[in-house]
Amino acid sequence: MSAHDPARPARLCMDAVLPLTARDLERAELLFESLSEHFSGLGTLWVVCPERDRRTLESALASGPLGGSIRVESETEVVPELAFAPFLKGWYRQQLIKLAIHERVQSDFYLTLDADVVCTRPLGPELLTPDGRGVCHIVDADLHPDWYAGSAATLGLPLTRRVSHNVTPAVLSRHAVGELSRYLDGRVNEQRFSSGLRGISQRLLLARARASEERLQSYRLLLAASAPWTEYALYYTFLEAMGRYDAFHVTTPYCLYDLSHSIWRDQARAFKRLDLSAAFAGAGPPWFLVVQSNTRIPPSEVRKKLGNFVHHV
Repeated sequence: MSAHDPARPARLCMDAVLPLTARDLERAELLFESLSEHFSGLGTLWVVCPERDRRTLESALASGPLGGSIRVESETEVVPELAFAPFLKGWYRQQLIKLAIHERVQSDFYLTLDADVVCTRPLGPELLTPDGRGVCHIVDADLHPDWYAGSAATLGLPLTRRVSHNVTPAVLSRHAVGELSRYLDGRVNEQRFSSGLRGISQRLLLARARASEERLQSYRLLLAASAPWTEYALYYTFLEAMGRYDAFHVTTPYCLYDLSHSIWRDQARAFKRLDLSAAFAGAGPPWFLVVQSNTRIPPSEVRKKLGNFVHHV
């Protein structure tokens, strides 16, 4: 069979999304290099940034290791509803972006990323979607009850179990997020709002948006008005409550990111002393390492520690 034989199965590709600011560009450079080195089958990497940073990032990333795979979009293009929610800051903007990007991605599943993530081992879409379903690691403990309580209140759905699902980097289904968005649109259309202050916020923001002439999406407005919630707690709570989790995901005993070698906030002081070579050895899983940005470890120190492993020097 030749390389151009039409009978050959199409190469599986997977899009990814990365909310990014110019301030975090230096930190994200190791992510771009590691994806170029290790990730085969990357489709479009959607880099979503504040409008003020767009030209800076377009210029910087055009000649980078991922080149034409990157598409830079402004936050207000992907989520124009943010213009009506200036109170929504940082983390919550990123969460909404990671869900809203489902309207643009071309692959059935997409990978969510942050600037403080590094790809450590050879990886491709087929490893993230065995039997056509996205991998998901679940811890049998409610480690973040506030995340799930806020998400359930936003959805108006019960929590079917007290567990914790993996966070970024994670694999989401474009079609499942579509089902979530339509469900939330239905709540708006039927005037089924949350109770208490969350419901008041939902009504006020929707009324304000309707008074404008902008063409906006109800589900994005509802989410913008409903913080606190988190994208993964919202997504998985919805799927489980609707009995749709198994249609889109398979539970795995392993996490995409290395739980034992990743650097969390309370480990910042030990970073220089840690031996992280095992995270890059062999074949995955896990395929990613997280050096949390809230550790405030300078990007130059992260590169000094991990750069040689990424490039196999």
